[in-house]
Amino acid sequence: MPIRLGRGFTWNDWGSTREYAVVNEALADQYLPNQVPIGRQMARGRDQAPDIEIIGVLANARSDAVRGECRARRSSRWAACGWRP
Repeated sequence: MPIRLGRGFTWNDWGSTREYAVVNEALADQYLPNQVPIGRQMARGRDQAPDIEIIGVLANARSDAVRGECRARRSSRWAACGWRP
């Protein structure tokens, strides 16, 4: 998927104590309309404090259906390897 804004993950991100995320255009448009998402903080859930920095925005891609709108998605360095802290 093409990176539309910002960057993807680098090896330096894996050793960092900070949390980073790459989001898709649907998530950026839904939660941060008319804003630049790079550098903004997001939370893991509604009741959590924002602690994940958005570093990149990917083009939308369909992963579970070929019809309808793309769902808002994010990927963290932990989700990329199948593990969650």
